[in-house]
Amino acid sequence: MTKSVSNSEFYILHDFENTSIGKKLSAWPLHCTITPFFITDSISETDIIGVSKAVVEAFDPIEINSGKKALYGPNENIPVLEVKDNQNQLHKLHNSLIFYLGFSSCRILDYSYALDNYSPHVTLKTNQSLPDFPYLIKTLSLGKKTSRASINKSIIATFNIGI
Repeated sequence: MTKSVSNSEFYILHDFENTSIGKKLSAWPLHCTITPFFITDSISETDIIGVSKAVVEAFDPIEINSGKKALYGPNENIPVLEVKDNQNQLHKLHNSLIFYLGFSSCRILDYSYALDNYSPHVTLKTNQSLPDFPYLIKTLSLGKKTSRASINKSIIATFNIGI
């Protein structure tokens, strides 16, 4: 049986908190954004997991270093810490995920911060400690947002970077 993806938005991130799969969340965990939200009407959740896993496994773990603090979002009111990696692997991973998810009938909801406009960052939370840098990203998670309700988010899969 395949899970319904209608009315669901998906998102790929590195979860610094290692949230357990299936846990319902009212807010995203401390994370590094990898893709913007995307949707699909054509493929199953299982297929999204399969495509994402295949892309992620083709990369090696990525070492990141801290950059400057900034404000992101359409209203420039979301505090973030920009991150850098020496070989631009986060950007390559971001582009590969968008390409292969698009090829599989997923649609990015907003390209404003995607592709050439992608800026790797950690979305900061109040009173949340940051990881020590340099930091090695070894996993990515697939998040799902199902509605506008207050507890509407969950991590539905986690992938190891590299095999």
